[in-house]
Amino acid sequence: IVTVGYFDLSGAKSELAAGYQASAYEFSEAVEELDANLVKARIAEGGELSRLLSEIYADSLVAENCVESFPVDGRETAALSGCINRTGAFAKEALRKLTGGGTLTAADREKLAALYEEIELVRGAMPALIEQANAGTADSLSADGGAYASEFEKIARRLAELHPEEQPAAAREALAGEKELSEEEAAELLKTYLADYDLREVRAVGKEEGRLPCYAFEAADGSGRQYYAQLTVRGGKLAMLESYVPCTQNNYDPQTCVQIAEKFLETCGYEGLEAVWTSEAGTECTVEFVPVQEGALLYPDLLKVKVCRERGAVTGVAAGNYLLNHRARSLGGAEVPASRVRANAEKKLENVSVRAAVIPQAGGELLCWQVRGESEGTLYFAYIDAQTGQTAEIRAVRKTDRGDLPL
Repeated sequence: IVTVGYFDLSGAKSELAAGYQASAYEFSEAVEELDANLVKARIAEGGELSRLLSEIYADSLVAENCVESFPVDGRETAALSGCINRTGAFAKEALRKLTGGGTLTAADREKLAALYEEIELVRGAMPALIEQANAGTADSLSADGGAYASEFEKIARRLAELHPEEQPAAAREALAGEKELSEEEAAELLKTYLADYDLREVRAVGKEEGRLPCYAFEAADGSGRQYYAQLTVRGGKLAMLESYVPCTQNNYDPQTCVQIAEKFLETCGYEGLEAVWTSEAGTECTVEFVPVQEGALLYPDLLKVKVCRERGAVTGVAAGNYLLNHRARSLGGAEVPASRVRANAEKKLENVSVRAAVIPQAGGELLCWQVRGESEGTLYFAYIDAQTGQTAEIRAVRKTDRGDLPL
């Protein structure tokens, strides 16, 4: 039995290693294509430019899927994923601009050149990644600090060196004015945030680095329910909360869940937020919040709260985007009036509402008019560029017996 088990395990690990190697080859091929198409796009015009941008967007999706399949922690691939996502977002936005009859500006061309520089750097790291994939085993490739993790750390350092004037500023921006706390001080703050949770034990389990350094804690309440939380080193803000608590009944409706989430956020020091979306998944309700500035919804600063509908208690928080991005913005004025946007929307949609919103777009942000309306049982959100009147993004939501389903 032991012998058969050994060979079965050995075969499984061999298959696993082969899968990791296949991901490395597929990723390398996608990066090569990205590199080739970006260098061509720098001088292309017209239909050829549109074709290249379409391929760049498609290749970026393939590359990001490969990154997600590598057996490494998300922190180690964050810089690489960011580079690929910026490239894909730029291609998508540039293609939208071209299909709308526009042209790439000088700033767009500069951005294109900068993205090529980043992808060229990543391409140069591919031979070493392939070499590690061919030489490694499943255990060595997936181990903490293993072959893949080591290569991705090298890529992250090279990307940081490519724009030294940007990287330190980005790292300092988040909570730069807040006091740095000790682990013990953060633990006491966590007990304050979860004062209604009857916590009996709080254990420090490490420190998360990166753009948002956090202390990590595990906790348990009097009923044995387990919690995991991260509090920022600077300011002790609750960045993340996860709870391993089963919920089996729907005792609270979605509107009540919103109120529960709002009260919890206020306890944690998060104020001035507006609930923009509520989704139901079984016995859990997730509420999305954004801050509001001058009447505009700031979607880059999105914060999510999960509520157990059985107990009426918050069981999850994801505030990383808010903590990294939130700041006062210079919104400027809209060239396209809201009345025109509403009139156009009412030709196709019912129950139309229009308000200002800032959305992430092509590695930056875009001031839009958010149009909310319904048509034939489907809820739509359209985001109209407040400067050009062009449609920047459309989202659809269909109501199902399992809650609202984004399409």
